[in-house]
Amino acid sequence: MAGGHFKTSSILRINPFPMKAIEEKFRPISFEEFKKKYQKTPVIEHPNLRFGKKPVVTVRILSYNHIDFIRPCLDSILKQKVDFDYEILIGEDESSDGTREVCIEYAKKHPKKIRLLLNSRKNNIAINGKPSGMFNSLYTNFSIRSKYIALCESDDIWQDEYSLQKRVDFMDSNPDFSFCFHNAVNHIYNPKKQSSLPKNKIVYRSKSGELGLDDVYTMIPTASILYRHHLIDTFVLGQEQISCGDLLLRHKLLCHGRAMYLHDIEPSTRIIHQGGNFTQLSRLHQSQITLKANEFVFRFLSEKGVKAPNVLAKIQLKRFKYSIYQSLSNKKPNLRTLGQIAKTLRFAVSNPRSFSNVLGRKIEFMYRKRG
Repeated sequence: MAGGHFKTSSILRINPFPMKAIEEKFRPISFEEFKKKYQKTPVIEHPNLRFGKKPVVTVRILSYNHIDFIRPCLDSILKQKVDFDYEILIGEDESSDGTREVCIEYAKKHPKKIRLLLNSRKNNIAINGKPSGMFNSLYTNFSIRSKYIALCESDDIWQDEYSLQKRVDFMDSNPDFSFCFHNAVNHIYNPKKQSSLPKNKIVYRSKSGELGLDDVYTMIPTASILYRHHLIDTFVLGQEQISCGDLLLRHKLLCHGRAMYLHDIEPSTRIIHQGGNFTQLSRLHQSQITLKANEFVFRFLSEKGVKAPNVLAKIQLKRFKYSIYQSLSNKKPNLRTLGQIAKTLRFAVSNPRSFSNVLGRKIEFMYRKRG
């Protein structure tokens, strides 16, 4: 790193692998190899009238037990006003609450616009011994054939009818950028009330619209991201055990170009509800998941020869945070917690620039998150 501000040392060990193990762990996997390894029963594509046509944009939606949100989500995408062809690709993960039936209803009603993949839970890939949406996500990603990919979760709602058009216009005019995104507001859902709590939690705030790898504490709304297809490998070995796929996606894309925040798009609605996979977890488990994801990202970037001192500093803070949550769950501090505090302080002294940068961004992020 320029200026010599980043020092590698024995203070922070990121599970080092021999070179062969690293190359194997991050080896790209083809669709055929993926299906051979993980598919237990065929995924059925609902009949449609797309006829293999390649759209300019694929809006990728993953759905599982979102019966309260799937209709407004799909309606918000279908009402997009564009001058190009786009398709909606839904990966339906065998919902049990009626979501699958709604998806089939929409697919029948819009056969020229919607491709529906009907997955089986028999294909589920467990992460840490628990069911996940990993197979559904990866299979759906492999099935995309467009120039651009726009992400939208089935519990998110686009509010701007020109959202797709504006993002595609930017990407067409700026080939050096790997992705763009816009803002969102958190909408806390309460099924017992007619209306949810006020939509007053802005997800992203920034004076500058351009982002790079150093912006590690930037909260980018996943349902606002539009990126170039074929820039990155859809799946690398080891990725199937990482829950925070959006984190890995952003870092992989930023290895190929910067990102731009578009101010002129109306914020989408990001629904916060108890049915969300992540929100159901304890703080200890959430901390463990994000720590594991960041360690994977760091190893991935290192294998690619990308220096990421801020990611390393972020890991150190997350390890510190995880040790604190462990102590709280045990109701008493332990030697591991004290040792992690010492490591964090030593890392801060050895790498003042990267540590202060990340800590400053974290404080700023927490302040903005509070509203």
